[in-house]
Amino acid sequence: VFIVKRNGDAIPNTEQTFEDFLANGKDGLRATQADWRLHLNTLFPEVRLKRTIEIRAADAQGPALASTLPALYSGLLYDTRAEDELEALVEPWGFDEVAALRGTLWKTGLATPFAGKTLAPFAEKVLEIARGGLARRARKNARGEDETVYLDPLIQLVAHGKTPADDLLEKAGTGDDAKRKLVELTDLSALAAPL
Repeated sequence: VFIVKRNGDAIPNTEQTFEDFLANGKDGLRATQADWRLHLNTLFPEVRLKRTIEIRAADAQGPALASTLPALYSGLLYDTRAEDELEALVEPWGFDEVAALRGTLWKTGLATPFAGKTLAPFAEKVLEIARGGLARRARKNARGEDETVYLDPLIQLVAHGKTPADDLLEKAGTGDDAKRKLVELTDLSALAAPL
């Protein structure tokens, strides 16, 4: 538990698990349904179901990929055929098998071994599924292009076996100047500038 709210006041409570708060209360307070909802809101898994689906796994991309992730998720989640294809792709995967990726995925990216392959062909398949979902949605811009154009930067990276992080590290280079360049390359303040 982080806090408990009563009558608009936030009461610190970092010394208890929610289970203990539920069983024993704190300073005369008993756990409520609202406390449970507040507690769940303090957890940060890769995906959270709220009034929307909050997908947090790659939520800090630069300007070149800012539109890619919404397009990816739209293509996967707003088309029934895409949902079915994605489900068929991941259905054989077990929770423990996927969870084990966390130890190395952040270092080895799409070269990470998984299910007798690397992750690269799975990433390509996910992008193919998303591309199909977006094409079937057929939402077009003023130039007559559908939303698949937003996937192109990511498709190009994945075709070369790279993730956005690989691309960023490659651009930063090595040597004494690399850390400074990395900070410059990841400066997202331009995204916050008024339009």
